[in-house]
Amino acid sequence: MTGSLAEAGDQVKRGAELAVKDINEAGGVNGRKIVLSVEDDACDPKQAVSVANHVIGEQISLVDATSARALQFRLPQSTPSIACS
Repeated sequence: MTGSLAEAGDQVKRGAELAVKDINEAGGVNGRKIVLSVEDDACDPKQAVSVANHVIGEQISLVDATSARALQFRLPQSTPSIACS
């Protein structure tokens, strides 16, 4: 992770990696394995828009938009999202 919040981003990433590992080892969600995709917006608004567009294009099923505020405005309303505050 990069940018002014890189350290916090690394902590969130490590936590997500551990959670995905645990969930997948327990059989996944409804029998399906979780695939973690991590994007770095570097706390830069222009990069955040680029990341948001990429995530939307990939049709990601669940988004943790902890700091990527651009995602909150661009995701289809049917896309579940979680955020830490």
